This record gives sequence, C-alpha cells and structure tokens, in this order.
Amino acid sequence: MNEIKNAGGHSFRYENGKIYATGVVSVEEFDDKEAVLRLADSVLTLRGGGFVLLETEVKSGLFSMEGKITSLSYHAKEAKIGFVKRLFK
Repeated sequence: MNEIKNAGGHSFRYENGKIYATGVVSVEEFDDKEAVLRLADSVLTLRGGGFVLLETEVKSGLFSMEGKITSLSYHAKEAKIGFVKRLFK
C-alpha cells in the first residue's frame, strides 16, 4: 500500500490496483487512460491504463477507481479561462 498525504487537505492511496483519493473538488477529465482531478490547491493527473471509475462523491471529496498507474503528477491550479479567451489565445 502506498499513500501520499498533502498539507493541502487531500490524500492519495494505491492498493492492489485500486486508487483512492480524498479532498477531490471535481473530476475534470476521465477515460480509460487518464484521470484529471481538481483538488483545493492543485490538479492531480493520473496516467496509465484500464481505468474504471468506482465511486465519486463531490460533497465529501471522495474518489475511487481501479487500473494501472504509469505516472502521477501534481500541477498548480490554473485559473479558469473563458471560452472566448481560449479562441483568441
């Protein structure tokens, strides 16, 4: 079992092919190869294969899925850019 705890108020645990996270504000993207989770202070990106969403509870910030992780990265939280601004970028 591997667990990462962050002072930002979330935790991440990988155990027997299952991934658990707390402190998740929203799920930005999810497919069978990538999951992008917005946390209170950053964004967590998981890449790998065979991802299957098991549970997500936005009110409590709980998230769980299964699959094989090949990379995990944290990024600074980006400000939301409006649709029109993205067109003229």
